[in-house]
Amino acid sequence: MLFRDNDDVAESNVVSDEPEKVSDEWWAEYVKPEDQFNIELSGKLLILAGILQMSESIGDKVSVYWS
Repeated sequence: MLFRDNDDVAESNVVSDEPEKVSDEWWAEYVKPEDQFNIELSGKLLILAGILQMSESIGDKVSVYWS
């Protein structure tokens, strides 16, 4: 960190080499920004995507309840 003090105003210029945080939640330290929306990292999402694709191909509607 670089700090610079003027007579009346203290300004700070923060220089960081840390990667950008995805969130302030507990899991954020384990997720890279480029992986935030990558469903291939979750088996459950891959199965859901397959169900949605099959349902769309035959014209069915799907309701998803997630907890």
